[in-house]
Amino acid sequence: MTTRRSAGPAKPGGAGPGRRSLEPRTPPSRKEATAGEHAGGASVGPAEGEVRLTDIGTRLGFHLKRVGLLSNNAYMRSAAKYEVLSGHFGILEIVLDNPGINQRKIGEALGLDKSSISPAVTKLEKRGLIKRRSGPVRRSYELFITPLGESLLQSLRACADEHEKKLAAPLSPEERELLIHLLDRVFGHLARTL
Repeated sequence: MTTRRSAGPAKPGGAGPGRRSLEPRTPPSRKEATAGEHAGGASVGPAEGEVRLTDIGTRLGFHLKRVGLLSNNAYMRSAAKYEVLSGHFGILEIVLDNPGINQRKIGEALGLDKSSISPAVTKLEKRGLIKRRSGPVRRSYELFITPLGESLLQSLRACADEHEKKLAAPLSPEERELLIHLLDRVFGHLARTL
């Protein structure tokens, strides 16, 4: 059941300005969707001063980007004292789980190209968080996490755990699992077809 904010004066037992009514509402049509409501009808923002999202509000990419930006910014604030980018956390996790992995494989796992991965790996190496060794193929390197990198990763995981709780708060455990599954399916499809 979705709810709608009441814009009128408070009624006895009803919702007043800024309070949510518990009465079901009809989802808005595509043309009525706003920044606080997507075409599916779920309210996600304030009722006053909303920006209409006629076409873009129906686009999956728009919603993925919007959630991704907010999520990334919130995580970066929580991990700011460690002076790493959110992508660095992913790289450290992958290198820990896959000792000797090369940059190309990390890029594939994260959906990043060489021009994004190379500078990130260089920064992590300069900070002593990972080390490179020459690989079996010319001009390839195997990556390994250092003890300093493992220590930092434990702190970053604590930030990520707190962030994950906030991010998943409106979802049931089953919805969270389903969302991860669906996003992974979209990622896999795009990785194969683009």
